[in-house]
Amino acid sequence: MNLILAGPPGTGKTTLGRLCAEFLGYTLVDTDEEITKRTGKSITEIFSTQGEAIFREMESNILAEITQYKNSVISLGGGTLLSDTNKSIAKDHGVLICLRASESNIKTRLANNDERPLLQSNKENSSSIGVLLSQRKRHYDSFDLQLMTDDTNPDVLAKHIVDELMPWKHTVKTNTGGYPLILGVKALTYLTSMLNNHGLPKPNLIISDTNIAPLWSNKLGQQLSIPVLSIPDGESQKTLETVHNIYDQFLLHDL
Repeated sequence: MNLILAGPPGTGKTTLGRLCAEFLGYTLVDTDEEITKRTGKSITEIFSTQGEAIFREMESNILAEITQYKNSVISLGGGTLLSDTNKSIAKDHGVLICLRASESNIKTRLANNDERPLLQSNKENSSSIGVLLSQRKRHYDSFDLQLMTDDTNPDVLAKHIVDELMPWKHTVKTNTGGYPLILGVKALTYLTSMLNNHGLPKPNLIISDTNIAPLWSNKLGQQLSIPVLSIPDGESQKTLETVHNIYDQFLLHDL
């Protein structure tokens, strides 16, 4: 499964992406580096000669391509997921984490960096980074998985991402065979990606019970855009009538 790192400039996406790729044995793909490699131009050159709209189009095309890769760490530009379409693509193709840092740390990290065109245009203005963060705050706040990168060693942060935020798979063995169990922090947020990664189609119906459904059914149903069937909980409800009700729902949803 892919690991996708988003967030403001200067939060460590490239550095942590490289370390996470090493720990996982994954391929690292950086969208900015990919654009530079394919065009032969720096990001600043593209902004100044072709404009931001053309750059964003390049970015979107590359994102749509590289998210089809398997077992990659993908480091995104700070504005790549401002597009709702791009954000949806990223969420559907990997564990998406938004890296954050304080404004002061970001300013320190970006000092004398000429490859930040949206900041370079206001380089004389010390508040330009703050303006950018303020403008995009709601966007960055919207990510389910977030990680502050202020004061922790990059190696420690990368290890935390790999060990605690990436899902891990365990096979449950039974007398008749077994089945895969996938565990992860806020794993429901990247369920679609996990299904894609295992070559499984999106389900047509979610079946839950009256204990679990109130906790997760709305979020899960909305995420997958499919209905949820809630059946009564308890051993006494394991009857043919319950089975008939489930079959009726299968027919109703063309299963």
